Amino acid sequence: MDKKRLAIEIVLVIIIITLGVALLFALRKEEVKQVPPTDSGVASLSEGGLPESKTRLPVPGGAVVPEAGGVIAGIASPSVVRPSGPGADTKIREFRVRIEKNIFSPDSLALYVGDVAHIDFEAVDKAYEVVQPDNGYRLSIPKGSSRLLEGQFNQAGKFVLYCESCGGPEKGPIGYITVVPKK
Repeated sequence: MDKKRLAIEIVLVIIIITLGVALLFALRKEEVKQVPPTDSGVASLSEGGLPESKTRLPVPGGAVVPEAGGVIAGIASPSVVRPSGPGADTKIREFRVRIEKNIFSPDSLALYVGDVAHIDFEAVDKAYEVVQPDNGYRLSIPKGSSRLLEGQFNQAGKFVLYCESCGGPEKGPIGYITVVPKK
């Protein structure tokens, strides 16, 4: 009787494991198929081959990238712009962004495709969780502290930054990193 019970238990364990593996593969298959739809319900690939989403919009027409000390209405001027390496045509652009009372200041940055952004975020009045999901950036900034987001932006688009712990892009604060194709 004990051998019969043991055989039944082994068969049940094998069935449970098989169902678990099948479920895992089914979920992974769904993840691969997901492409954010546009308002028309049809998936749209924007320049660079990435799908547009709520946090990745097309580059606005006439978008420009300021140099250090340059003044362009509504766009933050980088404090430093330097080549990313000897003979490189890409640049490192450094910015400082304060977050206070659920507002990014400045709230719009611009760089060229391939440039590296060094963005020093300062959380003045509370802790903030800054997220840019399309590029995989997540930064926890405790109240009264600064954290550096450093990354190369290789796809054109207007990328939305938001504070996840504040309620996401619907509640703010939100900011933008516009990545402009090189001419």
